Amino acid sequence: MGRWAQRRRSGGSPSTPNNEILTAAITQSNVATLTYARVMDAGDLTASDFESNDSEETGTGFVQVSSNVVDLAFTGSIGADSSVTYTGTTPGFRTPQTVNYT
Repeated sequence: MGRWAQRRRSGGSPSTPNNEILTAAITQSNVATLTYARVMDAGDLTASDFESNDSEETGTGFVQVSSNVVDLAFTGSIGADSSVTYTGTTPGFRTPQTVNYT
């Protein structure tokens, strides 16, 4: 194969890695603050795609705190939990992803 064919086949424009949760912290008895790697819009995500572990409480809604930070409310108390898991299928977001609370 010629040089052109090898170049075309081996790549194209560089792809942007999926956005991911960098940190998660319990900030109220039923709220976790999630910090993402890049700018994101909470409206792109579905709150019920998040589960707090070990209580198995599911997300009920978001408040956008800043361009890459959201507060996620859960159905009940998450105060004794160890991590949060995202299992949604929104394009551009890493899934599945589990992050320990700090």
